Amino acid sequence: MPHLYLTPPVNNPTGVGFVNDERTIRLFRVEEEGENLFIKYQASPGTVRISLLKSNLDVILNRHKRALVKFARRLGADIIQANLGSYLRDEKGLECLWREEDIYRFDWQRPAVRVLEVGSGNGGFLNRMAEENPDAFFLGAEINGFVLKKALRAASERSLRNIRYMKKNAELLLKYFIPEGALDAIYINFPDPWFKKRHHKRKLINPESVRLFARALKKGGTLFFTSDDPDYVTWCVDHFQTVPYFRLNGWETSVSPRFYTKYERKWLSEGKDIHALAFQRESLPVAEAVADRLGESFTLPAPHRLQGGVTLKEGELTVVFRDVYRSEGEDIIDTIVSLGRLTWMVVFTWESGELRYSHDLNHKYLPLQMKDYLARLLS
Repeated sequence: MPHLYLTPPVNNPTGVGFVNDERTIRLFRVEEEGENLFIKYQASPGTVRISLLKSNLDVILNRHKRALVKFARRLGADIIQANLGSYLRDEKGLECLWREEDIYRFDWQRPAVRVLEVGSGNGGFLNRMAEENPDAFFLGAEINGFVLKKALRAASERSLRNIRYMKKNAELLLKYFIPEGALDAIYINFPDPWFKKRHHKRKLINPESVRLFARALKKGGTLFFTSDDPDYVTWCVDHFQTVPYFRLNGWETSVSPRFYTKYERKWLSEGKDIHALAFQRESLPVAEAVADRLGESFTLPAPHRLQGGVTLKEGELTVVFRDVYRSEGEDIIDTIVSLGRLTWMVVFTWESGELRYSHDLNHKYLPLQMKDYLARLLS
């Protein structure tokens, strides 16, 4: 997490301040280029540590890091130690970075061909695909912010206008955002095989994800799966053949693709076989429709102030109120919410007996089901 160690400040911190009951940490809300940020301020003898509260941010950008430096300057403190990376450089390709409101507004009927890559990494494969197919639309889902920035930079350097990336779990996109039958193709290139038995639940290919792939693909669409691990290939075939939505349309070994991925180059250099599978979407409809989404914000009655370090559970929902930062009239609650396999890091606010979720603060949609669970838990 980006942070700075500072000399004791000359000036008092400015901005809306909140105090943590359990730890000697204060929280300050600041605005950077129209975006709400929270800066954690922790004083100890001789030094002050400031860092970002990440919960309401999907991707930590250089402008967020620069907000820490600006905050330090307002304090009149010197920087003793910095962990910011290349915070001075303007990031390229942010025009290709989507937030949830962008995909929510997207007209999926407009592009003639629509392609999703799950785990797009540094964009080596998807950017080449977009470059070679300017009339198609490409979406990359990647959860690693570091390699995602490389993909964005490469897309910008190629001046690509038909590609977008999101720092999102692909299962979340398929379940809540991509309409039924919207995709012509899905590419899954070298997913983590999760070898150990206790980690099998983390595998990308599972009964739920296969149904989600089927729902998002149009009739006749194709899912392409590539791996160097023969056991994962067998696992994949078994899962796709247990449902009536797909037909195995091709299985090749050591195939020479048009565009190599980073891992493909690595495994081929080590002499490994590459397995390429193609599953065609059959016409049988998937029963599940796209799940409901909330609007921009919601409020729930919560007559008592919440405490940090509290975990609430009901069914598939787990809510962890990690830390609560209090002010005279409002509390900021740093929260992790899990629903099944999906997890959201969000900020709630509490004020005048109400718990509030603000889309403007988080830029994330939460499922309607989650609101209902929370209402019951808080009651």
